[in-house]
Amino acid sequence: MRLSAEARRRLVRAGVLLGLALLSAAAALLLRAGRAGWLRGLLALTDRLLSPRPRAFGGFHLASLGFCLLLAAGAAVLAWRTPPARRAAAADRVVFACGVTFALLELYKQLYCFFIVGNGFYDYSVFPFQFCSLPIYFCLLVPLLPPGRLKSAGLSFLALFGTVGGYLVMGYPNLPERLSLCLHTMLWHSLMIALGAYLLVALRWGVGDWRQGLRREYLPAALLFVCTLGLATLLNVALEPLTANSPGVLNLFYMSPYHPTYFWIISDVQRLLGWPASVLCYVLMFLILGALPLWLAARGLARWRQKHAPEPPA
Repeated sequence: MRLSAEARRRLVRAGVLLGLALLSAAAALLLRAGRAGWLRGLLALTDRLLSPRPRAFGGFHLASLGFCLLLAAGAAVLAWRTPPARRAAAADRVVFACGVTFALLELYKQLYCFFIVGNGFYDYSVFPFQFCSLPIYFCLLVPLLPPGRLKSAGLSFLALFGTVGGYLVMGYPNLPERLSLCLHTMLWHSLMIALGAYLLVALRWGVGDWRQGLRREYLPAALLFVCTLGLATLLNVALEPLTANSPGVLNLFYMSPYHPTYFWIISDVQRLLGWPASVLCYVLMFLILGALPLWLAARGLARWRQKHAPEPPA
């Protein structure tokens, strides 16, 4: 039986995903066993302390913002110029390529933090399920899904909530004192914003009634956001007993019931009304002040294009 082109593409992506998993496991096991000193040496070459430590709105941050804006503008133009007939396949390629990039960046960060920064002790503060870690999983898995509601929800999540996570950090970052981690932070969140810009244009929301769009575009992404927050809370509770020797605290989504949050306004709610109220505030702020304005802007752009620069039939 001959496979279709789409089935072959999914098979190749599944193979790449398996390869990334095996590469991660092999690197960790070899280093743990002391049989990959060359790799430890390469990681050590990237270790450089910065003095003074980079600050928000300093030269490093402003240069990173400029790079981010150029990358996002280029991604938006690429999406704008993609013909309708090639849109779905092109989006899958872009999303999966970003997923591979995120996975390689995260592999480097985990190895670097464990063997160089932590000197063999795992720091649970870098456990890879922060809110901004989610593009690793969504970008690698969503292109493997067949067209349908689940895939559409995953793309909407990346377009809306991925962009929110990116601009929250790029707008006012808390930069580490190590050069490689500074570069990692800025590149990671710039890529999140660029991918969001690509998808916000490529998905061409805005056609049809806004209530229908709200139900098909915004609400499924919002539900995924709530589900990932629930999973992060379960991990915060389940893994907390393992963190006694960790150099840093486990605070996934920065909303652990065991540690204070540092989000503006939410920290005050947590201090005055407790953790459950702060979680509700967190969800509402992400939904109403974060994702909803992006969805409205994307719909407005799509409707403007439909009126002033109509596309040829697919």
